[in-house]
Amino acid sequence: MSLYEVPHKRPALTLLPWGMSRNAPFVWNAKREQAAELVAAGRLTPAEIAAQLRITRRQLLLWREHPVFGDRVVAHIAAARVSSPPDPAP
Repeated sequence: MSLYEVPHKRPALTLLPWGMSRNAPFVWNAKREQAAELVAAGRLTPAEIAAQLRITRRQLLLWREHPVFGDRVVAHIAAARVSSPPDPAP
């Protein structure tokens, strides 16, 4: 082996598309929380949400791929269903 060759080492953690490992925490902040609420509401497109939050559309799409973000969106949807009264039967 020459001086410039480096043996290949496997990464210790599996990296996901958004550049974080499965073990890395998803750090919540106000923009991420608001993004989860807007995604759950389903009234705006990703481009509109990104513009409103002043982030890139790609950043929003990366957040949406993270399982923790998806869980929060589902929680917001469930909370909205519980808080809204059911439609009366005809």
